Amino acid sequence: MRIKTGAFVTSLTCIAFLFCVFVYFHGESDIAIHWNALGEVDGYAPRYVLWLIPLLITAFDWLFLLCKRWDPKRGNYEKFSSSFATLRRSIAMMLFGFCLITALEAYHPESIHIQQVMPFFTGIMICLLGNIMPRIRPNYFIGIRNPWTLHNDSVWRYTHRICGRLWFFGGILICLCALLPHTIPCILTIIFSIIAIPNIYAYRRYHKQSST
Repeated sequence: MRIKTGAFVTSLTCIAFLFCVFVYFHGESDIAIHWNALGEVDGYAPRYVLWLIPLLITAFDWLFLLCKRWDPKRGNYEKFSSSFATLRRSIAMMLFGFCLITALEAYHPESIHIQQVMPFFTGIMICLLGNIMPRIRPNYFIGIRNPWTLHNDSVWRYTHRICGRLWFFGGILICLCALLPHTIPCILTIIFSIIAIPNIYAYRRYHKQSST
């Protein structure tokens, strides 16, 4: 029997919370919460922040549900309900991973090559979103939302097909780049490209359809 998305998110939150409780009593007094492009820690927070980090998993999931409720196009969510559930699970797993990384760094500082792990996580997340994108229907909170996609269902559909392919292969490239040293500029270029290209495509397709 498939676990409901809400129960899945709650389970991840509880596991992360228990892990952070253990680290709170056995880890360092200050925890790393930010790293620069070279993987060096440049931001710390008091240890009690560990109690709050797992709550982000549930908080983001509630935010998704609120967005669905407030969206003027909320009727379209039923058309991609399974993809919406997959998106909620994916975001929860990504935040769960980030929570574990932060806790592990607090327990054993500099034990993780953050400059490789974080881009790799990002690449996997983009791949997952690439698989979901073609199935997302018009809404105001998820997907490529600009004046051209929101005002034309055909432009929305074709843009998200293109976006899905770009993000899937872009995510793979990011994962590969994460395995190599000094590739942050390359990763940022890929991210910029996979965001810009679908928006440019939507603009051109909208005006092409409007002129015919």
